[in-house]
Amino acid sequence: MLPAPAEIPTNGTLEAPEGGRVLPPGRLKAEASALTHVGNVRRTNEDQFLVANLTSAMEVIKATSCEERTYFGSKPASLFVVADGMGGHAAGEKASAIALASVESFVLDVLGHVEPLGGSAATDVLTAAFRKADAAVHEKGQSRERLNGMGTTMTMALFQDRTLHVAHAGDCRAYLLRERKLYRITRDHTLVAELKRKGLLTADQANDHPLKHIVTNVVGGGTLGVDPEVTSFPVKGGDRLLIASDGLTDAVTDPQIEVVLDAATSAGDACGELVETALRGAARDNVTVIVVAFEEESLSLPAS
Repeated sequence: MLPAPAEIPTNGTLEAPEGGRVLPPGRLKAEASALTHVGNVRRTNEDQFLVANLTSAMEVIKATSCEERTYFGSKPASLFVVADGMGGHAAGEKASAIALASVESFVLDVLGHVEPLGGSAATDVLTAAFRKADAAVHEKGQSRERLNGMGTTMTMALFQDRTLHVAHAGDCRAYLLRERKLYRITRDHTLVAELKRKGLLTADQANDHPLKHIVTNVVGGGTLGVDPEVTSFPVKGGDRLLIASDGLTDAVTDPQIEVVLDAATSAGDACGELVETALRGAARDNVTVIVVAFEEESLSLPAS
């Protein structure tokens, strides 16, 4: 499991406008937007994204107290996923689509009708979702010769009870903007990134290396056994989450991402500006982004 980004500053209380008194944390709203583009070179888009709210529900078939009806509870969780497929022909597109369909089905079954999960349970669910997706992509890849070896990278975030749980395999990335500073949550699972972490390549050598996109941890890919890294940490009002395929991060630097996320007035504006920046930067790959803006719901102080 990845350690939570220790350098991210945290704050468990909200200051009251008049000062002196503080309010406990209230409900945190998540405004999410997503955008994908084929990029400047490719003809097909092998990226997929998912933005979903999971809501508990009860359907009353018959009861003495009321007519037939369906009750919907408050949404207990939100799920955000970006997958970047890889493989010859249309295999990459199929791999990412199969992975997301598997995640949707599994997470709905597990989270859609249960109480909010604790931290360890949430991370267990994300890990299991990755392994279900891995099995689904692997099975499809074995069914046809032209699909053999297809796979997809994937980064997934589950937001629940003021906590963000992030699971990751491959080189899609997750970032958090807090207090105008950008923090990288995930680390790339690539051959070049591993060599860089071991001190065998410099940052400049890694950026220009011809094997920089050889992925070492992937959903599918011809063999079973994806090993997602998972981290959890609290989020607060004003935070912004970015999940992006490598089509963005190959064309846009971290400082540029920081400026865009900080300046944008909404999650939708941030998505549009990030994709446009990548296209101006000669994005050669598909570009996909999800931006989530977290905002505190207004709280009122009790009467004195």
